[in-house]
Amino acid sequence: TDYEKYLKTHPDEAIQLGFLEKNGVVQVPNHETFRHLENVRLGPEGLHKLRSKIAELVFATAKNLGIAIGLNVGVDSTPLQAKEKDADAAYNDHYKKHMFKAHVLVDLDHFLPLAECTTSGTAYDGHQFKKLVCEAVACGAKPQRVYGDQHYGTYENYAFVNCELKARERFRLAVDDAHNSNGELAELRRVYQSLWRDAAFKENASDEEVLEFLYAHGE
Repeated sequence: TDYEKYLKTHPDEAIQLGFLEKNGVVQVPNHETFRHLENVRLGPEGLHKLRSKIAELVFATAKNLGIAIGLNVGVDSTPLQAKEKDADAAYNDHYKKHMFKAHVLVDLDHFLPLAECTTSGTAYDGHQFKKLVCEAVACGAKPQRVYGDQHYGTYENYAFVNCELKARERFRLAVDDAHNSNGELAELRRVYQSLWRDAAFKENASDEEVLEFLYAHGE
């Protein structure tokens, strides 16, 4: 109903979307047609593909205009209120809501959403990070810096940004973060040496090469 009401009061935008004009009136479909398109013909997977295609077109258009998108990106989640009987949602004690979470990766220079996903209300934000970044990269983003709060500062996310993206991260430190001796260089080199049989092993590897080697081996 929101789509129908909006387009009827904004006929210029309806025309831009391809709806035809007849006898001076733009022919906007009724709400049931929109519902069928969104829920039946497209569904969640179709809507996601549509959003990704729009992102690809935005990247291509921006490139032709000499505008760089996706260099500095930020990620966060926001609560979406759910109906109390919705079994796919979950109660989040922090927000005091039965809810979903919308996770969004945004271009921080132009405030454009580049990737998104929706989870239950208690899903951990950090676990959605790599998927969102990879989706944006597939559409044309080439992040140089990535920003997020403390929920994104996992070992896996730090390693992914530095070793795979060749970028730099700015994750806020959590108040309960503590030093982990497993991350000290001597320990990392000890683990590296234990994998000496691997064909990619180098006797005099640099610190950077050690880190990338360990990341490639799931460490």
